[in-house]
Amino acid sequence: KMIRINRASEAEIRDATFRHFTMVKTNAEKYKWAIVTDRVGEPDLMQQNRVSAAPKRESVEVWTFQNNGPEWAHNLHVHFAEGHIMLRDGGIPPIWEQYARKDVYRVGGTHIDGSTNLVFIIRWRDYTGSYMCHCHNVSHEDTSMLLRFDIEDRAVREIMLTPYPTWN
Repeated sequence: KMIRINRASEAEIRDATFRHFTMVKTNAEKYKWAIVTDRVGEPDLMQQNRVSAAPKRESVEVWTFQNNGPEWAHNLHVHFAEGHIMLRDGGIPPIWEQYARKDVYRVGGTHIDGSTNLVFIIRWRDYTGSYMCHCHNVSHEDTSMLLRFDIEDRAVREIMLTPYPTWN
């Protein structure tokens, strides 16, 4: 028996923030893989002081992962949040994904669960702070296929500056 997923209501989906992330292969010599955020600008090579998304705690967001290099599969891990897949290439995902909470999403490749476009929904519940999303292919992760997102809490009034986080 599957554990029930608290699915977002139609109103929550309608009012959700929509974000789009495109996985690309670059022409760079060292950093071959990158992520374009919300279809704007140049591919983002990981920079710890750039926030690529800032979801609010207790909000619902719909994220799309698009793979522009279908010969590669990217297993994208979103830290500290579980979501569920809504669409794969515009269609209903396989049955095993329809009722599963996920934090790693396969985009690209030739596998049955390797579509070019993947749409999923996340409810940002538990924690605030700085987190990351990255490809679990080590050679991609190690060459900047990462992005930072900060989960914000509406009740927090103090701004925490994090241009270059340090242990102190």
